[in-house]
Amino acid sequence: MLGPHWSGETLRPDEATEIAVDLRGGWSCAFHFKQTASGSYAGVAEIAHHGRRRGSLVIMQQPSLDAAVARAKLRAKQFVSSRSPLAHIPT
Repeated sequence: MLGPHWSGETLRPDEATEIAVDLRGGWSCAFHFKQTASGSYAGVAEIAHHGRRRGSLVIMQQPSLDAAVARAKLRAKQFVSSRSPLAHIPT
């Protein structure tokens, strides 16, 4: 599920965007990204379980917003899977 601030358009380097993803089993993730001056994207993914923050992941520079979102989703699913083996989330 995309957050209200993401429209798929190119961002200015000083703008931030948030993308929210439901990871099932009560887990969710909010990604906060910025476009760097070089045009790549980087940010932080905050992971919560039933509304309680459980961790943060730093997403290093990726060549596009789509690549950054894909990396954040993959890492968030890995984070959840490593903490709840019964709640396996397919990648």
